[in-house]
Amino acid sequence: MKKIFIPSLIVLMIGFISCKDKTIRDLDVATGKVAGQDWTFEKGDAFYGLSEYTIRLMSDKTPDGNVCSGVNPNIAYVEFTIPAQAGIYQMSDFVADKAVTFYEGSFSSKALTAASGYIQIISFSAFTIDGIIQASLDDNNDIAGAFYVKPCN
Repeated sequence: MKKIFIPSLIVLMIGFISCKDKTIRDLDVATGKVAGQDWTFEKGDAFYGLSEYTIRLMSDKTPDGNVCSGVNPNIAYVEFTIPAQAGIYQMSDFVADKAVTFYEGSFSSKALTAASGYIQIISFSAFTIDGIIQASLDDNNDIAGAFYVKPCN
């Protein structure tokens, strides 16, 4: 899997800012491995609480079209909590309850916390939160790329 490191982030930010016609949707969508399984971002949701958002990135499509219908417990997903503002958040700055967590799925309660990486929130609106993630624990839990999620409350 291709890893994005912090120097690449600076290049990515400059490229993102300097390309007026490009959007977050033009970047490679988040992919990698979660719980040892190949994983590709398909949908996501965000829930607001106390000046922060809890965001879930999921690999399954929503059959009913409602991204806020929750997580399919059979599918691996990623969850994290960030302040409700644009910025870059390093994994080293996260506290335990705000860390990027890889969930195994399959009705399992197994959860693993990312050891390195960052989250960059590009923009917030009433309709979408756009960002970039690079989060890694090991070869079996490692994702990188763009995401866009819908605020659900």
